[in-house]
Amino acid sequence: NPSCPSADIVALYHELMPLNPRVKVLNDTRKKAIRARWKEAALLTSKPFGYSNRQEGLAAWREFFEVCAESDFLTGKVPAQPGRPSFVADIDFLMSPTGFARCLENKYHREAQA
Repeated sequence: NPSCPSADIVALYHELMPLNPRVKVLNDTRKKAIRARWKEAALLTSKPFGYSNRQEGLAAWREFFEVCAESDFLTGKVPAQPGRPSFVADIDFLMSPTGFARCLENKYHREAQA
């Protein structure tokens, strides 16, 4: 499958989720997580994923971040629990196996469905 354009994926995250925490350091740990999700997403059959080249892959990730940006929860617009800050998704959350799967399954768009 196509090699992972980590920096391009981070750029899409910054462009489409501008109020979320910025990635200031693209270290090996983050690159490894992004690479793992890039490979996983290429093989998925659920939209927007499943791709065989870099161009299709970046288009799919653009769509993924667009959907994430519509979630009040992921963008920190949901009121916090007393004594706790609002949750805001960062690149580490979105690229974690659990966070990615939950985003893909629209677990954080409940407010839109309510």
